[in-house]
Amino acid sequence: PEIGTSAAKDATVRILVYNIHGGVNVDGQVDPEATALAIETQRPDVVVLNEVARGWPIFGRLDAAEWLSRRLEMPYLFEPAADLQFGNAVLSRLPVIASSGGELPFGAGPQQRSYLSVTFDVGGRELLVIGTHLQESGSDPQTRTRQIQFLLDAWDGVTSTLIAGDMNTQPAEEDVQLFVDAGLVSVQDAIGDPCEPTA
Repeated sequence: PEIGTSAAKDATVRILVYNIHGGVNVDGQVDPEATALAIETQRPDVVVLNEVARGWPIFGRLDAAEWLSRRLEMPYLFEPAADLQFGNAVLSRLPVIASSGGELPFGAGPQQRSYLSVTFDVGGRELLVIGTHLQESGSDPQTRTRQIQFLLDAWDGVTSTLIAGDMNTQPAEEDVQLFVDAGLVSVQDAIGDPCEPTA
């Protein structure tokens, strides 16, 4: 998981980004409690989740979005990706003003990808969080580039925005520069180790 903070008015918003891999632990067992504990220890206000299974047999038919929402007492929004039972979710303690989402451009690759855009009220100011899980660049490098451009168009320069998720990028890849050139700041570079993968 990755954690970042964003100051808004007199408040600090803690945002956690976590690819939960269907709720499977390091031993390969479906273990939603381990996922919940990892989230809980960070005390986030908003959680951007990737690879959220909602009934897939390979993940024990767990509805991770519903389970984590109840366990952490955080309402959620969900956007399907590969199918209606697998995608991205956002959990939050903040009031939601608006939300939208949909499919990202698709080329060669193992599955359809999606994004989820949520606008929150933070002490009377708006915070836009766009959660996504981008294509690996391996078999079709242009797909991820098109997906990033799509997200930047959806963002449209709104102030107080975080685009987060499993970006499937490495620090030196050209696609990372697309975000920077658009005026966004890499949290990984600003507060983390810029030599580590930007997940």
